[in-house]
Amino acid sequence: MKRIGSRLKELREGKKISQSKLAEFANTNQSSINRYENGKTTPPPETLLWYADYFNVSLDYIYGRTDEPRGGSDVWGEQAGTRGGASLKGEFAGKPVIVRDIIMESISAHPDLCAYMYKEERTGPYIPVSYYEFAVDVLSLGARMVEMGLSGKRVAFIGDNC
Repeated sequence: MKRIGSRLKELREGKKISQSKLAEFANTNQSSINRYENGKTTPPPETLLWYADYFNVSLDYIYGRTDEPRGGSDVWGEQAGTRGGASLKGEFAGKPVIVRDIIMESISAHPDLCAYMYKEERTGPYIPVSYYEFAVDVLSLGARMVEMGLSGKRVAFIGDNC
């Protein structure tokens, strides 16, 4: 949490903005900004997205995964133009595949559209999840993994369907 707070403070001070002015821009209060910057609380995913957009930096930068404000972290440990045997074409050819970027593009273009559906019970109804809800869940998971010291580590998730 302290690494995130340090980055948030660095971004704010770099623009010479007071905590109270930033709180006004972010539609929150100065005490919340202070708690984020001092590592007392972790900002919710929506707030981290707001910071990234407002300061024009990547979430990887905010999380301390890279020192490049616009990104540069190689999430998968590869810089190839392929992933899972699929070759990327067009504007994506030769670029690394970063799932977070794909999710962020989807939320920007279609926040209210259904990203996927699931069932809580085998015979129950399908429950839709919007791209926005999906992004919040992914960012929450990422924040928790960083807090657990798993930044830069390879992690596998195994569920009933895997």
